[in-house]
Amino acid sequence: MGCTGTEIVYREVEGDQTIPEGWKSAECANINFSKVFWDSDMKFLSSRAEAVRMMLTDKKNYTPREIETMKRGLASDGWEKHIGLPEGWMYRSVPLFITSWERVVTDHQFLSPEFEVIHDPGAVLKRFMVFGNFKSESVFSKFVLNFCIGVPKDQIESFEWIEGSHKLRLGKFFLKSDGGVIQTILTQIGTFFKNNCNKFLDEVMADDAYLPSEKEEISDLLKKHLSVKTRYRSLHQELLPKVYQPSRRILMSGWKMKIFQWDGNQDEKLCSKATTKGS
Repeated sequence: MGCTGTEIVYREVEGDQTIPEGWKSAECANINFSKVFWDSDMKFLSSRAEAVRMMLTDKKNYTPREIETMKRGLASDGWEKHIGLPEGWMYRSVPLFITSWERVVTDHQFLSPEFEVIHDPGAVLKRFMVFGNFKSESVFSKFVLNFCIGVPKDQIESFEWIEGSHKLRLGKFFLKSDGGVIQTILTQIGTFFKNNCNKFLDEVMADDAYLPSEKEEISDLLKKHLSVKTRYRSLHQELLPKVYQPSRRILMSGWKMKIFQWDGNQDEKLCSKATTKGS
């Protein structure tokens, strides 16, 4: 288990069979998968993934056998294939004890086919969606279920995906424990919303990139399948018509009032005749 807030001491690994001849490695006894490396020219490499990346870009100085030896050693560093990932990707989970918190947290780590280590499931998800190197159904039913929900799979009673307009995917995950439901939205660019569907709908309603008809379509879709509520009273009462209107109140001559509509509540702003031109 990794530990922060404690002294870190590395010791050389004697007779390490997972590295090429002439290389050296060291690891910290208190931290899982903490091995570092020195190649035959004593060049320091902070991880096996970094070493493989460097070797693949400098094949003149490293033989295919050396590269393959380092790749095979990934398993000894905790990397393995995962059902929630496409071919070429690997995964490992590293428990970390945070001294100041007095608790253990899990660091989810993903290794790309280019041997890049990524710690954020959201970043991995966006890559899948943008580059399309993972079948859609696998993204939704495997990756999201395994890495984005934040609930162990054995606590999920069942789940369903609804495919909507604008390449939206709505997810409902039903929990065993209390019968609760986790609501999710996955956009076409891989942005993931978990139990925060109101925020997504507000963003759509405020985004000029969507036509009014598209906003209405998305709003109807979410309201049909998920529990959502937007702060906008209606599609026709969002913050677009910020025009000055004669006030119903008694104002001084030449003054007008700007009215904002927020979920049925009016926010009134007074403005003098001298300032209306630049507002």
